[in-house]
Amino acid sequence: MYDFCSDLIVDCGLADVWTCPFAGDIITLLLANRFISPNAVYPPGSGTTPLHLAASEGRVDVVNLLLDQEGIDDSLLDINGKSCKDVAKRKDVVKAIQGAHSPELL
Repeated sequence: MYDFCSDLIVDCGLADVWTCPFAGDIITLLLANRFISPNAVYPPGSGTTPLHLAASEGRVDVVNLLLDQEGIDDSLLDINGKSCKDVAKRKDVVKAIQGAHSPELL
């Protein structure tokens, strides 16, 4: 698997993606490629996943999009031993991450 579009990140700057109002659409397009893992780490060795980045930027829309991906792992830790929930800056992001493990009410 390729890492999280490292060429795009290096060429365009990941910060620009997170501040873009269309970040969810961009992430959806990237994840449509079956060779891109939603758990990929960038930069290498950092332990930072797309879910960490979205949570730390307070992007609940992108967090929810990532949590819907097959195989997403919200328990991964970054180089500082922090999970995506630990780096979340907003309560709605923490709730979304916690809610990913709650059984749906019928």
